[in-house]
Amino acid sequence: MLKGIGLRLDQRTLKATDYVETSSEAWLAVANKHPQLEKLFADYPQYQTPKRAQILQGLKRTVNGVPHMAMPTEGPMKFDGTPSRAWLIPPIFLPELDDNSAVQPAKAAP
Repeated sequence: MLKGIGLRLDQRTLKATDYVETSSEAWLAVANKHPQLEKLFADYPQYQTPKRAQILQGLKRTVNGVPHMAMPTEGPMKFDGTPSRAWLIPPIFLPELDDNSAVQPAKAAP
């Protein structure tokens, strides 16, 4: 489903050890140009191409002295058949699968 809107989780293989990242270690790939992603942000010009790339390029965080930042892909990736270069967002910026701090849906009034 994510690939159809220009997003995908990218489990990378570390070349030195052939270790394949788990789904919780996967990076979020955001297509630079994708028709569905552009539709999603149609009413938000501040997030459309090329502004989106500028925002993603600015994602930086240092944790325990280790810098984490978004980075561009070396070449195009496929997003449900649509090739595009993309920005990779490190998993430290993504919610964890067991993250209890996620927004909970509002409960209906009794």
